[in-house]
Amino acid sequence: GVQLRPAAGAAADNATLARLAGTVGACGFDLLAFDAPGGPGAVLADRAAAAFQEGVATRLTRPATLLGGPPSARLWQAFGRVSAAPDALPAGGGGPLFRQQVDTAVARLHGLRADRLEAELGPFEIRPPQARDGRPAEGLQLDEWEYLLARALAFDCPVSLRVSPEAFEAQPLAPELLRLFQSYEALRVGRRVSEAQRASMREPGREFTLIRRRDAAPVLAPARPVAIAADRGTRAMVGTFEGGAVATFWRAAGGEARLRLELSPFKARIADSDDRRVVAHKSADERLVLPVGAGRLTLLCPSLDAAALEALVREARPAGP
Repeated sequence: GVQLRPAAGAAADNATLARLAGTVGACGFDLLAFDAPGGPGAVLADRAAAAFQEGVATRLTRPATLLGGPPSARLWQAFGRVSAAPDALPAGGGGPLFRQQVDTAVARLHGLRADRLEAELGPFEIRPPQARDGRPAEGLQLDEWEYLLARALAFDCPVSLRVSPEAFEAQPLAPELLRLFQSYEALRVGRRVSEAQRASMREPGREFTLIRRRDAAPVLAPARPVAIAADRGTRAMVGTFEGGAVATFWRAAGGEARLRLELSPFKARIADSDDRRVVAHKSADERLVLPVGAGRLTLLCPSLDAAALEALVREARPAGP
């Protein structure tokens, strides 16, 4: 596919429109995406975009799926794209704000489907840590990203992902973010989650964490973020799993840390994001010490309920070397 964006404040002439349509046909593109032109005046910008996409689409010499751009009276897309706002890309570190953006995009998806138009959520970026208003800010976090992916799975909707090499290199969580993206898309495209389970996931605000298992299908465990009071650099999700409790941990800005929980190492199983066993550390007084890094660490506690594990996670503290 190819994406076209008209210049702000300028109308393309017939020769330009014909040349663009000819290029699309000559290259054999099956997907033609239109981007908004920007510039002052939303109404004028929409009119310019509608005229531009109509000018190109009516000159095509072969069938193509049209994506994005404002519909006009004489042209309607076969596929759309929705986000919370034109610039509402996930900057990360926003917590509830990011989730609100996702829920707004899902609401717009419902509006398009009511008009018999399918759409994807996005585009979303894997943004690295960056300064905002002169202060450092975290990049996109695993729990934020997983909220988006779970909503897309629940409503059987693709996610549009935009990644630049520079942002990928600067985001320490990028490999784990992409692994989650791949895992959720495999579940969605492969129809491996039942309609009944997807229906139960559609309530706004419900969160899940994906537990991969080497010898069985992955499980979506209901979970929620839990703040660790003594270590703001480590993030955690806690939920229920197979009659017990599960927690996932990662470092918000990368790096490594050791986290002590008031829990016996013999009451837990520790695994990485691919369900490979991680050797547990223990303190001198036989307490569990977790080696937390940018890759997601999973803690499975079959003998605890979620409330008990959540209390332990809240009171966790950094361990010495």
